[in-house]
Amino acid sequence: MTARRHPTSLEAAIARAAKPLGGVSNASLALGKSRYLVPHAANPNKPDMLRLDDAIMLDQLCMDAGGGTPILAYFRAALAPEDGPRASFHAHLAALVRESSEVAAALAEGLEDNELNRIERRSLLSDAERLRVELGALISDLKTESKS
Repeated sequence: MTARRHPTSLEAAIARAAKPLGGVSNASLALGKSRYLVPHAANPNKPDMLRLDDAIMLDQLCMDAGGGTPILAYFRAALAPEDGPRASFHAHLAALVRESSEVAAALAEGLEDNELNRIERRSLLSDAERLRVELGALISDLKTESKS
């Protein structure tokens, strides 16, 4: 059974990083670790965590497979409280609008010549992954605001 993860959690970022590698068990094997390491780290009901070097390697493998760097995006958002999920609702929304505009502008620029090179693709994947984390936090904030 799949564990329910908050979309902006570290566990969700780990699961997203494992997806392009064929899932959490395959990601563990790609790291050369026990097949249970990544499934347990991606499960919010388990106390297991990834070592930092394993998390970096998992993000690298995900990026190499075309999936961006979801674990790095998680930590970027967590370390930017002035425009991240811990900001006030309105400040968070304003930062999200600015960020999505920058990602859209970069995408439009990359598509002007009808192709994305590898560097443009990596950059856009990283930005889109960070935006996904921010959108998850915004949805959570909106749900909290509507209840109060």
